[in-house]
Amino acid sequence: MDLFRKLNYDETAIYRECPFLIQDPLFNSILSKSNEDLAEIGKMRVNFDKIYDSVKDLANRLLTIQAKGDYAGAKAFIEKYAVMSPPMQTLVDKLSDLPVDIRPIYQIEQEMEGK
Repeated sequence: MDLFRKLNYDETAIYRECPFLIQDPLFNSILSKSNEDLAEIGKMRVNFDKIYDSVKDLANRLLTIQAKGDYAGAKAFIEKYAVMSPPMQTLVDKLSDLPVDIRPIYQIEQEMEGK
């Protein structure tokens, strides 16, 4: 979040337009590196041989964008990765019937609602 704040993105707009700003880029960038379609696989599994390199690559890209103050690069990154991709939507849909005993309360939600 700090990266986008420093690049003069409006924080409220970021959460409104990209509610999954952290999860989606991580998931989508790892998915794009793995060349696998999780929607076809139908289940989520972690390939520990690939995930470390994927996270390292993602961190490298984000830190490079931040170090350069690359507004266009940050915008392109968000447009490419901060989306609900079809494989991610498939996994979310599969979890829709999962019972949740604890409802988390996120501070940012309260701040956005003015509470």
